[in-house]
Amino acid sequence: YRSRNADLIQFSNEHFYKSRLQAIPAHPSNRARYSPVTLYQVPGIFEKHGNQVEAERVCRIVQDLLKRAEPPSIGIACFNLQQRDVIVESLEAAAAEDIAFANRLAEARQRRGAGSFEGLFVKNLENVQGDERDHIIISTTYGPDAHGKFYRRFGPLGRAGGGRRLNVLVTRARQEVHVVTSIPVSAYATLQQVPPGETPGGGWLLFAYLANAKRLADRYEQLHQYRELQEKVQPVVVNERPTRSPSQFASALARQLRDEHHVGSDVPWGNEGFCVDLALHHPNRPEDVSIGVLCDLTRYAQAEDPVEWEAFRSSILEGQGWELHRTWTPQFYRDPRGSLRAIVGHANVIVAREDAKEALIVPKSTEIDATDEPSKGP
Repeated sequence: YRSRNADLIQFSNEHFYKSRLQAIPAHPSNRARYSPVTLYQVPGIFEKHGNQVEAERVCRIVQDLLKRAEPPSIGIACFNLQQRDVIVESLEAAAAEDIAFANRLAEARQRRGAGSFEGLFVKNLENVQGDERDHIIISTTYGPDAHGKFYRRFGPLGRAGGGRRLNVLVTRARQEVHVVTSIPVSAYATLQQVPPGETPGGGWLLFAYLANAKRLADRYEQLHQYRELQEKVQPVVVNERPTRSPSQFASALARQLRDEHHVGSDVPWGNEGFCVDLALHHPNRPEDVSIGVLCDLTRYAQAEDPVEWEAFRSSILEGQGWELHRTWTPQFYRDPRGSLRAIVGHANVIVAREDAKEALIVPKSTEIDATDEPSKGP
């Protein structure tokens, strides 16, 4: 899947694919600190089928992205043709006032990727099929009128097939999605569940996506605060995560490693398809891991060929940067102490190797060249 963050596909996986997709999880050391979906709540007004405030915010996001040292490819989508024109006009107006932005915008529009066109586009909902970019900016377009009244009319989104169109729209990004909306928070914060047996409409799914974006941002913020706390206290803990196929052996092994060897872990790490039974915490970097421990093949008993899937899973995980250690239960029960020592020993080897690499990094010289001017700071 195109996404480089499994959370970008999470909403569609739940609402359109019945949670059948198993997105490849990133290695813990590469976990994003911030949500890949950013929600911008703006006081826009929907009039003459357009939303000027949203268009201006979209323009500012484009300006910020193109100022980066390595700008991403960008796609912009909205919910009708009129809003598309308003966004294009806002981009042109900003380019007319800023020659540097005009040059960056022209370059972004002509961008080419590895064998494909990657130019910046502005399209309405029906025309984004088949496109993908690093960053996708979505203007939900609809909002209160000039009198503050919000009508739940969503044009093509509210018609037959509107849900499928929304699914296409929210799955175009490789890296991040930026959602600019004037829809009142009260409209989606307390969303009623769809009665069993009924298919949700496009409007309901849009509200659900906005609510999901808000929850995702809150979750990332909580995780960020938790990681900052870990960096200060570095507790030795076992984080038991929910899974459809729990392993009593893996949980017991994690607790034993914690109690006897002071090694924390996540049990398991990943998802049902690409799973590490125990992810041992790195002793010096709370956000990282040392090794991943794999147990027996019972997790994939439903697979047509569990051994083949196991080999595939291992190769995918190693491609993400995992160092893996295999522990078979018969082997463990014959020699539990030796098995534990082998796990801890493997983890220590990896940590020592990484520490040695860091020690070889030569820091930049702090000497001031004679031609350098002194700092003019306070």
